[in-house]
Amino acid sequence: MPAARVTSVEALRDAKTALAKFVHEVSTALGEVDVEAGRTIQWLRMEQVPFWKNQIIRRSELLARARSELLRKQLSSMQENPSCVDERKAVEKAKAALADAEVRLKRTKFWITELDREWTLYRGSITALQDLTQRDAPKGLARIEKLIRTLYAYAAVSLDPNAENAKAAASTEAPGDADAAAALLSAIIEHAKRLRPRVPTPEQRAAAPAVDRPWGAFSPRRAEPKPAAPVATSDSSADASAPQHDTSPDATPAVSTEAAEEPAAELSLLDRAGLSAALPAPDRRVVIAQGVFDGADPFLVRLSPASPSDSGWYIGGSDEGAGAAPVPATIAALSIEQILAARPDWRDLLALPEGTLAVLSPSGVELLLDSTDEVVWSP
Repeated sequence: MPAARVTSVEALRDAKTALAKFVHEVSTALGEVDVEAGRTIQWLRMEQVPFWKNQIIRRSELLARARSELLRKQLSSMQENPSCVDERKAVEKAKAALADAEVRLKRTKFWITELDREWTLYRGSITALQDLTQRDAPKGLARIEKLIRTLYAYAAVSLDPNAENAKAAASTEAPGDADAAAALLSAIIEHAKRLRPRVPTPEQRAAAPAVDRPWGAFSPRRAEPKPAAPVATSDSSADASAPQHDTSPDATPAVSTEAAEEPAAELSLLDRAGLSAALPAPDRRVVIAQGVFDGADPFLVRLSPASPSDSGWYIGGSDEGAGAAPVPATIAALSIEQILAARPDWRDLLALPEGTLAVLSPSGVELLLDSTDEVVWSP
């Protein structure tokens, strides 16, 4: 195997800091554009259109009143050709005001259509950039961080092969990583907050059809069995100090230490987050989006139940691009039992309280937010 040539861990740390800063700045800029554009379109649609419609009604009434005054003046005058200069000016002024309101309403509707079209094109054009900041860059930052820790651990072992603190050096955060980690966490939080609007309405979740196996993308992921513990044989050359296993029918099976530690660590994680465990009944419904198990990084959010048989859980894809629909077009429902049969490692996640939003990645839970989008846990 060729030797690695790493000349500067500082360069890796600087690259990680720069990338984290870039992700934070781009995510902030995209978020601000999203908010401002949405606010402008909403202002035109919800305020300006009703305003000019109301102006047309009012100015139509003023025009009718001006015409009525002109007619009254013409009928009430005893002269053969009465002077109605003021009344005619009032009529012309009312006509011009009404025409102006009609033109403004027409132009407002035109610009709403134009802005909607341009907004759709813009969101499509930044899909790659948004995918980079929301999915690819955070994964790259995590890999760089792991590489930095590995190199520090390698350096500690290389300097002192018998160093007892090599493991501690691997887990110690390198100097200057705090800012990069904070920027990465901020980007993940901002991304997570944009996931709640993607959740279907209670009516849509209640109407989701129950399925046994949704689409072809749902591939069960069962826990891999632990290797069986070695059983002592009658061979006289066997080590007398090796543990002997009782093979009688009434004997209690031996439990691997590693197998017992893994769920305990997950439970302690939830305990540190200060969240109580309340797993819904096995027959309760879990609504899922199409393709959520097809390689996507999912997010889970627990809402108020949409029906008596609903658990409140919704599972969607967190790595959808900017051009994705706000709410998935196709959803279905599985039971808690079906979900746990495929993902037994989600048992503690499905026990999280109402209002919790969990963002996952291939490496595990990335973030837990409460109902107010406050961080309750992050790695």
